Amino acid sequence: MRVAFIFGSMAQGRETGASDVDLLLVGEIGFAEAVQLLYAAQATLGRELNPKMFSAGEFSAKAKGEPFLRDVLAQPKHFLIGMKPCLAELARR
Repeated sequence: MRVAFIFGSMAQGRETGASDVDLLLVGEIGFAEAVQLLYAAQATLGRELNPKMFSAGEFSAKAKGEPFLRDVLAQPKHFLIGMKPCLAELARR
């Protein structure tokens, strides 16, 4: 995993009691594996965890052109793995 961060209402401070936790994961991980790894955290938090996954290559290729990623990159984030410089480096490739 190169980078993992929370985005959306949780990162923006606009969450409600019903809000899910949006996660963006950049690395070599599949959806089923991510869901399995996040299950315990989801149970502990009592909130749905909603991962969006990209390989490093896929993220780099799509970061500038895909509207979803452009929007996420422009919004507040809470980094769990990696930091802003690592994310910026991946987006520049």
